[in-house]
Amino acid sequence: MITAQFFIEKYLSKVPGWCSKDKAEKFVELINTTNAQTCLEIGVFGGSSLFPQALAMKDKGSGIVIGIDPWTRDSALEDMVNKANKDWWGSLDLQNIYEMFLQNIQNYQLEQFVNVVRKKSSEVVEQFGESTIDILHIDGNHCERLAYEDCVNFLPKVKSGGYVFFDDTTWVEQGNVASTQKGYSYLKEYCDEICIVSKDCAVLQKR
Repeated sequence: MITAQFFIEKYLSKVPGWCSKDKAEKFVELINTTNAQTCLEIGVFGGSSLFPQALAMKDKGSGIVIGIDPWTRDSALEDMVNKANKDWWGSLDLQNIYEMFLQNIQNYQLEQFVNVVRKKSSEVVEQFGESTIDILHIDGNHCERLAYEDCVNFLPKVKSGGYVFFDDTTWVEQGNVASTQKGYSYLKEYCDEICIVSKDCAVLQKR
């Protein structure tokens, strides 16, 4: 059986995405220490950060990870102005990445622990009740408006004492100011920052 830790050691680097070992281990640690039952991830891509969470749920025998991602070129490029970023994201076969992700859910026998929502986060926010999420991972479109909207829309869905992973706090889309800074600042109004993992992924606890 593939455990969360075994996946991190052997398979994490082979899954499309940018989840580092320390970030993956922080997900697993918090799921185990808090007995988290509901995790929600905005921006799944190939699943490198979702699979450690789902496997941690599987290891303890309960819980669900909800993965929200449209996997479309238009959504990936929405509000994006940086040419290098636009060229890179525009060249991806996101349908193929989505299909690989679904196949890996089966490969790791995670069907019971993953709920895939192939939509934009803004389209499904009303489906989630307030204070229902134990751990929220915001890693969707990093342009200022969309990153900020994800913070405003989904922070109320997190339980008091729950955790938020906010990825790429230093992402620069244009100029010298991080496009994620507005969303990051909003989160810090309502959360206490616990640590930084993977260089620029903030882990915060909701007050």
